[in-house]
Amino acid sequence: WERILALATLAVAGRSGSAPTALPSAARSVRLQMPDMPISATGIRERIAAGQGIRELVPPRVASYIDQHHLYRKIG
Repeated sequence: WERILALATLAVAGRSGSAPTALPSAARSVRLQMPDMPISATGIRERIAAGQGIRELVPPRVASYIDQHHLYRKIG
């Protein structure tokens, strides 16, 4: 994770009802200018693994990418 912080700028989105998480001081970040989301990334991955839809929770292009690449689905 330290190498990632050295190489990347983190894109940070807000979540309604949740306080911002502190990032390590070495982290470069940019706050995304978008409405706060009502669900965490973990919650979205859990919904996908359970076979539930996410189209109302993410932009259409994100939902399409996740679907096309079969991301976060349970194997087996």
